[in-house]
Parts: sequence; C-alpha cells; structure tokens
Amino acid sequence: MAEKAGLVVCVCGNMFELVESKPDPNQKDANGKKLSKEASLHMGKCRVRCNMCERNFCSKCKEYPYHIGYTCEGYKFYKTSM
Repeated sequence: MAEKAGLVVCVCGNMFELVESKPDPNQKDANGKKLSKEASLHMGKCRVRCNMCERNFCSKCKEYPYHIGYTCEGYKFYKTSM
C-alpha cells in the first residue's frame, strides 16, 4: 500500500493521518536521560503509535520500536557504531 501525503502506513496495513505533537521538554529516554531539543522535536514530529496494533515506530525511517532519544540519522550512526 503506497503512502499518501500526510498519511502513514503501519506494517499491519493500517493507514492513518500523521498528527504532529508538541515536544515534551521533560521527556526522557530509556536510561532516564532528558532528551535533547533536537531529539524531542523529532519525536513530536515522527513518532507514531498505530491505533490497531499499538506499534510505536518512526514515520520517517520506519524503525520499530521508535528510536527515542535519537533522530533518524543519530540512530543510524549509533547502530553502525555498536
């Protein structure tokens, strides 16, 4: 199923509208570290949760689960440096 402007398709096949949220300045990563402004803005813009299968993923790079604390580029760098 091809994506249309403003719509996101989950791996389960559900298609829904992408709604940007305001960044939470108090959001923390899995280690309890406060997110950088860049990571917080990315999360508000790209993190989605499918309302059918409840999967959290990145609408930009499709990474599952969503790479909290990283932009797509930062997460890609992190994964390749492991």
